[in-house]
Amino acid sequence: EQQPGPETGPHTSMSSSNLEEVMAEYRKLQVTLDKERGKWDYDCTALRVQLKEQVERTKEAEQELEDNKKSMAKVRQEAQKITDHLKSQLGAVEEREQKLKEQVRELEEQATKAGEELEAARQQLEKSSGESEAARFQVASLLEKLDSTRHQQEDGLPAQLETLRKRMEEKSEKYKKVKESYESLYSKCARA
Repeated sequence: EQQPGPETGPHTSMSSSNLEEVMAEYRKLQVTLDKERGKWDYDCTALRVQLKEQVERTKEAEQELEDNKKSMAKVRQEAQKITDHLKSQLGAVEEREQKLKEQVRELEEQATKAGEELEAARQQLEKSSGESEAARFQVASLLEKLDSTRHQQEDGLPAQLETLRKRMEEKSEKYKKVKESYESLYSKCARA
């Protein structure tokens, strides 16, 4: 190698030393930069993964929200159907309740009327019983009278007895009809 001259030698040697220092510093910076770039790339990759996961979760949440909206719309529709059905049932129940009230009122009126008819029949029965008792007493009295005067009224006795028999039959038939009417009304009242 050519030896440097007295003027240029020290200057050239200093420049090389400075250059080596600069290169060494550059290499250090390059290593540091590579490390930082690697770390930055790693962080960016991790961040991209997180962002991708977040986007997926957001899409899932949006889909779930949409599904929930559809479900809520369906639930509201079903709830409206149930509400309409219940309103219809309530109207039917109210209508039936009104009909039952009318039927109860009619039955009460029938029961009152039947009670009045029953009371009238009872009074008629008592009256007929009294008339029958009076007729029986009259027959007994007449029979007794006939016994005492039989030999005096021998010719007219059969006709008188026949008349009395007919009267007794009429009274008995009337009594029977009134009793049947009373029992029928009593039965109707009991059923009402």
